[in-house]
Amino acid sequence: MFQTAHPPKVFISYSHDSREHMARVLMLADRLRTEGIDCNIDQYEIAPSQGWHHWMMNQLEWADFVVVVCTEQYERRFRRGQKEPGKGRGVTWEGSIIAQELYDGYLKSIKFVPVVFSAEDKNYIPIMFRAFNTYYLDTEEGYTALYRRLTNQLDNPKPALSELARLPVRSLLSHTSNSLAVSMRLEDVFKRSGIPTHTFVEPVEYRRLLVALRTRGRGLVVEGTSGVGKTTCVLKVLELLSLHNKKIKKLTTRKKQDREEIICLPKNNDYDLIIIDDFHLLEDTAKQLIADYMKVIADEEKGIKLILIGINKAGNSLVRFARDLNNRIETIRFGINPENKVIELVKKGEEALNIKFNYTLFTNIVKESYGSFHIAQLLCYEACILAEVTERTSAIQKITITFDAVKQKVIEELSRAFDDVARKFARGPKLSREGRAPYFHILHWLANDDKWSLELDFAITKYLEHRASVEPLLENGFIQNFIARNHDDFSDVIHYDSLTRILSIEDSKFVFFLRNLSWHQFAAKAGYLSVSFTGRYDFALSFAGADRNVAEAIARKLTEAEIAVFYDQDEQHRILANDLEEYLRPIYQSEAQFIIALLSKDYPTRIWAKFESEQFKTRFSKSEVIPIWFSDSPPGMFDETNRVGGLTYKIDTDMESQVDYIVKILIKKLGETRRKIPGIQ
Repeated sequence: MFQTAHPPKVFISYSHDSREHMARVLMLADRLRTEGIDCNIDQYEIAPSQGWHHWMMNQLEWADFVVVVCTEQYERRFRRGQKEPGKGRGVTWEGSIIAQELYDGYLKSIKFVPVVFSAEDKNYIPIMFRAFNTYYLDTEEGYTALYRRLTNQLDNPKPALSELARLPVRSLLSHTSNSLAVSMRLEDVFKRSGIPTHTFVEPVEYRRLLVALRTRGRGLVVEGTSGVGKTTCVLKVLELLSLHNKKIKKLTTRKKQDREEIICLPKNNDYDLIIIDDFHLLEDTAKQLIADYMKVIADEEKGIKLILIGINKAGNSLVRFARDLNNRIETIRFGINPENKVIELVKKGEEALNIKFNYTLFTNIVKESYGSFHIAQLLCYEACILAEVTERTSAIQKITITFDAVKQKVIEELSRAFDDVARKFARGPKLSREGRAPYFHILHWLANDDKWSLELDFAITKYLEHRASVEPLLENGFIQNFIARNHDDFSDVIHYDSLTRILSIEDSKFVFFLRNLSWHQFAAKAGYLSVSFTGRYDFALSFAGADRNVAEAIARKLTEAEIAVFYDQDEQHRILANDLEEYLRPIYQSEAQFIIALLSKDYPTRIWAKFESEQFKTRFSKSEVIPIWFSDSPPGMFDETNRVGGLTYKIDTDMESQVDYIVKILIKKLGETRRKIPGIQ
């Protein structure tokens, strides 16, 4: 076996298929050289003095290894010497030398190493190389395997041989099977908490994380949705790196004692490597301290490694406190795991327990896990419990129960933990049965988001029919205050970043629970009369400018009750630069379910009041206009409106009490119509 007493010498044999292919080969050679391997290719030469034929012979003789890059064109020229006129002579010449050397060695050689840049090229490996290991360089894992081969670094080095262990006969005969069973218990295979052993699967980001963790002095942020295996992967990689001589500390922001220690790190740190889990939950002052500390570590090359783990865009929140930190840290984003990774997890569990899920059950577990390793573990665990499998079976056992039975059992378990929390969030600070249920809809949107996080500014542009009720929650800080006041209830499942206005789910089990809700039943359970609406607004106010104080008071009271109301000043930023008539016309014609007309003595004299009334005058006959007659209106001014029911506003009476009464009646009216509208499914 080749020993690394000197840098391995490698020559790359390849065909000049295209400029892109030559560039890939050059990148491979460059990387091998930067990582300590003495690699050579023809692109490093201009015109060798001994001529190309002798140069090739010398390279093949000089090299410890010849990496053969296999493509369709290489295989054709290698096998038959076929080529375009004036091209391909190098491969033909090298091929003849390689073939002769293999012939002389009876096709036995460790010198020649076939590689491909894509799986499609595996069909073009020259026949004499097909008995050798082929390395696929389209993944980092494939490159690492090639590097191990060239540097003689085994994945699993053989331990030194020790003396035979002396075992009591009874122990050997009586307890072997029991020991195996203990090591393969259900709770150890499909783990509902903690770090998996038998079912650990490398996420897509595993290799990138490995390199980042062993890079000295550079801070690392690992971000992604809950349940995709961020923390588990970090700990597994650290275990692989065997940092026995390093002082490592893992802290979590969910523990008060750990939070206090995190704040003190910049002044009092004795560790070489610090992991801060759920970094995004830190208060801004603590984030600022950590951001500054990471800059100091990077600038002074202290040899300390700081690893922050958090939800999506945790790195962005960190950089916000120190703009120049972006070039000093590396951010690795864990996405939702692809189905093939979840499949790998389930199959590992099957092998460990010697079981086989039926096809329908298997595929549903994979699909309904939504890319979460944690959910996959839960579903597999529950399937085994229902099938009465609690440990490894001696003979393979088929699991034939239905997925519906598994899902129902899991949801029953999760309901005890999440039902009250979900209902509390859906109701908001104060339940308004007749309202537009903005918190309910936010939760519904969040549950259906593929990334388990919701950019609320984007959401209100996507769901325009809810903008009027949801936007005030953002602009007035209502949602931020609501979540802060209920921190103990929400902190384990929901996180809100007030600066980015991103709402995220902290627990993948909560995602599974929400996605399996009957939302129509849940809305009724939460107390709403309906959660489906006929237009963008429940009410639109039409009034003269002189009566703005009354209009604004009504608008504010309705908004507090989570009613969608059009009040012009709330939409000034949208009205700007728009044709005012084109903007207002659809609102008063159809987009508002009801029109509230404040009919004062000034109303008929105002241009925009006249324009608005022209748009909604046909709606009187549809019972969609609610007149509010001001007591200062001259007799007979609004006789045409008297045929519909309305309210009276007395200008010489306390405004606040009258507005409260008017709003109360309006909400009751709206409630009657809500009962007639079916909810969402």
